[in-house]
Amino acid sequence: LKPNFCTSIEVTGTSQDISTGGVCTDDAATGLPNANCYFIPNKDNQVASSLMALPFLDSVTDFCDDDSEDTIHHAELPTKHNLYCDGKSTWAVISENEDFANGANEAAEIPDTTPEFIIVKPQNARYVVVMDVSGSMLPKPPSMIDRAMSLQDAAKRWLKYEVTDGTEVALVTFSDVQPSANPFHLQLDQS
Repeated sequence: LKPNFCTSIEVTGTSQDISTGGVCTDDAATGLPNANCYFIPNKDNQVASSLMALPFLDSVTDFCDDDSEDTIHHAELPTKHNLYCDGKSTWAVISENEDFANGANEAAEIPDTTPEFIIVKPQNARYVVVMDVSGSMLPKPPSMIDRAMSLQDAAKRWLKYEVTDGTEVALVTFSDVQPSANPFHLQLDQS
């Protein structure tokens, strides 16, 4: 038995039972290797394609295609790719996508594939806290609940535990008149 890969040259390796790490056993009913039998390719393979078959081998650098003998696609193999893509090569499927169709985004040789990361941090949010300081917030019989104090405590907790250092917070108070158009800005520094 050979692995069912679309590769530029025959892949060398061994079959191994992945549950035991030992030799594969055959299914008595079919005569085929059982479900735990996997093909483990040798790391020193010099296979150039296909990235869809063996992306973990260092030598693999190309997708299979229909143009080059070195990376030829094997449409006759019973792979999921051939089933779902009507036997087309990986490169043909990619090339038909609107991102690459009609020569857009032509393939290029990239000598250095070392990733470069750019860390983007969100800007600090800006908040406006609007507090009701009208008489309706003061304690009244029979409950004597001090809504103003509860509001003040909630605002303090939010500022202390939820708002990060450097965040702009504006405080607007109102009672029986419209809120002020020029809020007071508070730059937090909790360190």
